[in-house]
Amino acid sequence: MTFDFSFRTAESRRDRDLLFGYIDGQDLGYPNYHDWTHRTYFELEIGYKTGIIAKSNSVVVGDLIFQPDKTHKRVRELKNMRIHPDLRGRGFARFMLAQAERGLGEDFDMLLCDVPETETSTILFMEACGYKRIARIPIYSDDRREVVMVKAAKVGNK
Repeated sequence: MTFDFSFRTAESRRDRDLLFGYIDGQDLGYPNYHDWTHRTYFELEIGYKTGIIAKSNSVVVGDLIFQPDKTHKRVRELKNMRIHPDLRGRGFARFMLAQAERGLGEDFDMLLCDVPETETSTILFMEACGYKRIARIPIYSDDRREVVMVKAAKVGNK
């Protein structure tokens, strides 16, 4: 069996274009999703958001986008993570999460994310990675609930 996997941050215009094409083509039912992807491209360009690209044989097959929380300096928000269904279970998501978690307890105290309540496998995966459910609320529309999850720094890790 041969494989060619790579991961890197989307720092170049080419990488941002690849990442944008990947996320913009998969809205998953979020209201105003394409407006968000266009803002995200700009925020990646200016360095506010960080994007990680997973590739297989030079094709984008996964991503993780994160940013500092807009109101709490010591909180990092996970904004978008997905892995192509054919490549799930190979550790891509766990690896990318580990990159976003670097600095937990030093540069920031907590990671925050939300997951549609219907995505039970993602919620269970995040729990297996140490994230805790703290709320179930409508964030993006009144007819859809998200599970808000956090991973906090261990006490004494500062």
